[in-house]
Amino acid sequence: VGGGGGGGRGQLDLRIESGDPGLKSSYVSTSLLVASGSDPYLLLERAFAAVADRTGTFRVRKEKTVPPALNDFGWCTWDAFYSKVDPKGIKEGLEGLIKGGTPARFLILDDGWQATDNDEAYRAKDDTRSEVGAEELAGG
Repeated sequence: VGGGGGGGRGQLDLRIESGDPGLKSSYVSTSLLVASGSDPYLLLERAFAAVADRTGTFRVRKEKTVPPALNDFGWCTWDAFYSKVDPKGIKEGLEGLIKGGTPARFLILDDGWQATDNDEAYRAKDDTRSEVGAEELAGG
């Protein structure tokens, strides 16, 4: 509350990102939902239901069919590498999962799309990255 990017005392500054560079706006009419209670899971369930009802742009999880792929174990590179994804690290990570008896059935390569200029530790410049093909990643 207050003191942030343009707000003053008693104001709440929000940073809202869509991931779409073509979308530009300085005003979002429905961007914050406030709720209180003792069960955080129930709060989230009710909050998402309220937002889904208000926006009409998505359905909540209990109204959806779970995709079969979610029955498989997968690995997302974000937690391991943040924005410094590299083929050697991916290969070592996948090999480590296999050695540990939990081979990944799918892989999500994620080097981040959201702006993280407010958290420099996750967005260090890395000029050593290069494009590689699936064959090289597989060790071929």
